[in-house]
Amino acid sequence: MITFKNGASAEYIDGFCKIFGDSKEFVHKIISISNEVFEIYEDGVFCGGLCAIDVSIRVDNAIKSGAYIYGAFICESARGRGLFRKLCEYVHAYYCEELYDFMMTIPANASLFELYKGLGFGHYLDGVVSLCGDTTAVILPQGTEFSDFDDDFSSLYFIHIQNDNLIKTYDIFKQSVCDFDIKYISLGDKRGYALFEGDALIFASGDFVRYASAKKGLLMKITDFDTPEDLLCDILFEI
Repeated sequence: MITFKNGASAEYIDGFCKIFGDSKEFVHKIISISNEVFEIYEDGVFCGGLCAIDVSIRVDNAIKSGAYIYGAFICESARGRGLFRKLCEYVHAYYCEELYDFMMTIPANASLFELYKGLGFGHYLDGVVSLCGDTTAVILPQGTEFSDFDDDFSSLYFIHIQNDNLIKTYDIFKQSVCDFDIKYISLGDKRGYALFEGDALIFASGDFVRYASAKKGLLMKITDFDTPEDLLCDILFEI
C-alpha cells in the first residue's frame, strides 16, 4: 500500500545526502526554508521524497504563486515501480488544493527532462540558480558594459524565493521595482540586466552572477495564465 507523509524524517535526510552528495548541515538548511517536505512509503517502508520551496513569478505585473520542487529522489531499491510519478501526482494535488498557480523544477541533468515532461512539466525556463551566501555581493566580469533600461517594467520577469529567512536584505516583491535603478548589462554576446540601489549593485541576471551556474528548468501550470517565450528566471537561493 502506498502512503504519504509530510515532514522530513531521518530517512529523507540520509537519502538526500546519499543521492546528491550533500552534507546533513546543507540538507537541514534546505528543510528550514522549505514550505513542505513530502515523503512516499510503500507498505510502511520509506521510498523517497522531495522538498517544495515557495516561490513567486511576476508575469505582466501580476504575481503568481508557485512551488519549486527541490531535492526530489526515489531510493535506489524502490525505483522502477512508478513511485516517483505517484509522489509528484500527490504533490500536484496538494498544491491544487492550496490554490497555487504553478510548480517548477530544475532537473539535475538533461536526461531527466523527458521524465519530468511525462509528469506534466512543459514550459522551459532559462535561468540561474545562485548559491551565493550573500546576494548583495554581486561581482560582474571585467569588460561588462552598461546601458540604459528603456523597456516597460512589465518586460522583466522575476522568480523570487519567498522566505524571510532566505532573502534577508532584498525582496523585489516587498519593494517596488521603481525603487531600483535598472540597467542593461552586456559582455560579448551575453545580455542581462542589473538592479542598483543608489551606487550599490544588488542584483544581476543571467550568467553575470558570481558563482552561479546556468540551468534550464521546467514549469507546470496549475491555473491558466500566459507565460512569455524564453522566460528568464533568476532564482536567488541564499543558504
